[in-house]
Amino acid sequence: MRVVFRLLVCTALLVATASVLAGPAEAGGIEVSAQTSTPRVAVGDKARVKGVVTHRPRGTVVTIQQKYKSGGGWAQAGQTTVNRKGAFRFSERVNTSKSRYYRACVPKGRGLKCSASAFVEVVKPKAGSIDVSSWTAVIDAGQTVTVIGTASENLLGQVVQLQIKSGKQWTSLGQSLVNPDGSYVVAGPVSQAGKAVALQVAAPATSVNLLSVSRSFAVTSFGWYFLSEGTPKVVSGYPVTGAQSINGTTYPNSVSLSGINGAGPGSFTVEIDLSRDCTTFVTVVGMNDASNTEARYSGRISADSVEVWSQASMAIGQAFPVQVNVTSALRLRFNVTRDTWANGRLAFGDARVRCAF
Repeated sequence: MRVVFRLLVCTALLVATASVLAGPAEAGGIEVSAQTSTPRVAVGDKARVKGVVTHRPRGTVVTIQQKYKSGGGWAQAGQTTVNRKGAFRFSERVNTSKSRYYRACVPKGRGLKCSASAFVEVVKPKAGSIDVSSWTAVIDAGQTVTVIGTASENLLGQVVQLQIKSGKQWTSLGQSLVNPDGSYVVAGPVSQAGKAVALQVAAPATSVNLLSVSRSFAVTSFGWYFLSEGTPKVVSGYPVTGAQSINGTTYPNSVSLSGINGAGPGSFTVEIDLSRDCTTFVTVVGMNDASNTEARYSGRISADSVEVWSQASMAIGQAFPVQVNVTSALRLRFNVTRDTWANGRLAFGDARVRCAF
């Protein structure tokens, strides 16, 4: 009986010792994943692969294998290592026009544990097609134009720009990306005024795409023009331009009209060529503050001989805000009448017109 007991004790000790020497069980099975951050490249570009290996320590070697789409087996493309989070990255320059698959492998037992394959297409650069479906057709200068359209498959995920023509150059106003379904929406502010401001949508050249450009299209962009600056043009009469003070307020971009000092009552006119390109005229009308207190002037504004505003017998200390519709008018006419012998000047403070020339 004594011999049997000692044998059982020794057996138990051996089992316990073997368990200690074996160490803890593996925390879990190896998982390897890989993906390409460059699904389409041109010859000379770099193909990039990244992924994660689980349950392996920092510094574990990852073998990157490659196989051509045209055929053949897997071959080693290179090696890299995982960081403390198990992530890895790999890149190589593409020297042939063959599209290919990549996968990542790590040792497991006597073999390898490999990820699913990731495909890289090697393409010859070419231009894509960009269609414009709709856009903001009429704006005030400084407002945003929004363009909606579609682009060809080779431009998916690529940058498209809204561009404006300035002289012979095209300048970007804003940009966005082409959506996975080929649609895009791009917008940008247009500060330039004009009857037909030329725009286009373009995808800048990349290693896999040539410069791609849509058809050009135009927007009507209205701007405000001070009459004192000479646009639109005066076609008759002789207004004085510059700063004018009306009822204590100075208007730096004004026009004014007056009779000859010492002359009696009379009328005089000025005509402005609007070319049927304007919509609104705005000003503040009143006697210049330097006028004689006895001076009285009457004023009338017409659009193509249709009176749109009038005020009789104006004196200093009065100011009359004016905003009139001049849509499609060819001529804007100012008729001023001097009602007394006293010297004075009728001013149109910051006289301006909204046009798209």
